[in-house]
This record gives sequence, C-alpha cells and structure tokens, in this order.
Amino acid sequence: MLITSCIVWATFTVGVFVVKYQPDKEEIIQSPQNEVVVVNDEKEVDGEAQIQTFFREDVPLSYELQKALYDTANSYGLKYELVLAVIRKETNFQNIQGDKGQSYGYMQINKKWHVSRMERLGVTDLNDPEQNFLVGCDFLSELIDKYGDLEDALTYYNSGSTGESTYSDMVLTYMSEFSATKI
Repeated sequence: MLITSCIVWATFTVGVFVVKYQPDKEEIIQSPQNEVVVVNDEKEVDGEAQIQTFFREDVPLSYELQKALYDTANSYGLKYELVLAVIRKETNFQNIQGDKGQSYGYMQINKKWHVSRMERLGVTDLNDPEQNFLVGCDFLSELIDKYGDLEDALTYYNSGSTGESTYSDMVLTYMSEFSATKI
C-alpha cells in the first residue's frame, strides 16, 4: 500500500480512519485520545507504508512551511524537533532580520559567513523561508558531523565556538519539549 499526497490519519480505539488533507479545506480529525497524525509524501519500506508525522498545531507556521522544514531537515538527517527548537530559540518562529540586520530569517543566517554555502546550494534570498531552512539545516548538519556532539554543534551554530552554553541548553530543552508533546 502506498500513501500518496497528503493524508490525515486519526487513530481511534476501533480502527484507523483515513481522510485526505485538502490544503484549501482543512479538516482536523481527532480521536478520543486527541491523537492527530498528518502524513506527508509517499513512503514505503519493505512493502509497508510508513507514516511520516510532522504537522504541529503548537508551532505557529503554516502547513506548507512546516512541510518544507520537515522535508529539509529530513534530507539532512536532522530531527525535525531539533530544527524546530533552533528556530524557536533564534526567532520564536518569526521570519525576521536580527543582529542589527545582519542575520536573516527563521534560522538567523548571517550572510557573510555563508556566501560559499549559499552559492553551492543555489540560495539567493535568506528571507525566503525555504532557502533559509536549506542553509540553516546544511550548516547545522555540517556542525553535528564535524563535532559529533549536539551541544558543541549548537553552541558553534550560535557563537562560532564550542562548549556548553545557555543557548545549547535552551535549544535542547525546547527539543525535549517538542519530542515529548504529542502531535
């Protein structure tokens, strides 16, 4: 069985009901346990359909932006909850310019440090959410690979040096909260 396009799965105690998600007509289905799962894209592993969850009502981003973020994080092998936590810490889900206009977008990318990365990725506008997610996830993935330690990678993402920091502590706390919260 293949799952195509976007489907909302709501698990009830007597079975599973499937409802197609229609972006122009949003339908929310909840079980008695308030479990709602939104499935994206077509996935199949060993002949079995795989449920991919990502949409969170507790995140103030549209379905389309959450899907773009989920897909980008997934393409770099990053946990969606980690990237959400970074964005929450950086901008509290605001697409803004910070650091006196030097850092851009949800993930607060400073253009001067990422010119070659942007060229390699074909990114021209850090205020565009999808391009911002791409650069931020690419950088974060590189740092995790380089340092092998999430705390060091997060501290470097924020300050350019490694070690323990209140920044990494907050991001890890937010990540735990996102991971512990049912969608």
